[in-house]
Amino acid sequence: MSDLVLRPFLRRWWAAVVLGGLLLGPTTADAQSPVATVVIYEVAEALRFKGPKAATSPTELRRRLAEATLLGKDVQGREGTVFSGAQFIIVDAQSNVDLSTGVGPIRGTFDLLIDTDPARESLDTLVITGSGSLRGTLDLTTAQQGYAGVHGRWEARRARARGTFNGVFLIPFLVVDTYYYLDLGLVPCASGGAMLPIGPAPVPVCPLRPDEFSLGIPLTKAVIFLHSD
Repeated sequence: MSDLVLRPFLRRWWAAVVLGGLLLGPTTADAQSPVATVVIYEVAEALRFKGPKAATSPTELRRRLAEATLLGKDVQGREGTVFSGAQFIIVDAQSNVDLSTGVGPIRGTFDLLIDTDPARESLDTLVITGSGSLRGTLDLTTAQQGYAGVHGRWEARRARARGTFNGVFLIPFLVVDTYYYLDLGLVPCASGGAMLPIGPAPVPVCPLRPDEFSLGIPLTKAVIFLHSD
């Protein structure tokens, strides 16, 4: 992204971040602490766009349909809940976003897993300890500003647990030769953090760590907070 494009982009972005911080604050800092916080990465996604059968140009497309698989190894679950003891989480999700509004439903399933052989890192040693489903709303109206909001409800029937969830998808962006996430202060910035001196105020960002790439591709990162009813 060129500097001429980047500067107005980040000015609009910073204004949205200030507003986003006000909007996100009450939901991520509820009086009731979450039963679980998970950090997951979008490791695969397939998109389709729908419009009328007679559509002849991209401007006539109306809906963005996405199927995604997300994987995370940062699961912080409250003791005594279905999330307790889980080391990994896999989420399969589908979304259907109205391109005229940037908002649409999202639904999916999740599996919680433990590693039966911690002596080596391998996906074939992960065993499911709990499962559940989720339904909610995905808001892509701020996607060009580096993040997208999501909220809804989750349920783990066998554990007889359910509640609400909310979170943010952090979309990686390139500045010069480094990829960054917007730093909303939701999770610690393990790579040290930085401030981009562009726009009306410095923009807080987190450089991506080496493990936040897959096959050299920067991964979208989601931070999700789950609350019980």
